[in-house]
Amino acid sequence: EVWFRTGAAIYAALGDAGDAAFDEWSRESSKYEPRACERKWRECAKMGSIGARTIFWHADQHDRGWRTLYRRLLSGEVAA
Repeated sequence: EVWFRTGAAIYAALGDAGDAAFDEWSRESSKYEPRACERKWRECAKMGSIGARTIFWHADQHDRGWRTLYRRLLSGEVAA
């Protein structure tokens, strides 16, 4: 479900241009399979009720400190 919701959120934010980002993110999984990823992306494109903020919600669930780190990266305080 997280995979699908995140894919739908990427699609909501980027449209068809988000395909590469979804594929790259999906490759982080040990279960990655290119054809399954393509099929899931097509399903994500049909989902209209999930928006881009879903990505931020899932990121917060994973690590509440990610926003602070992101701001520090943007400011050059820490290196990537």
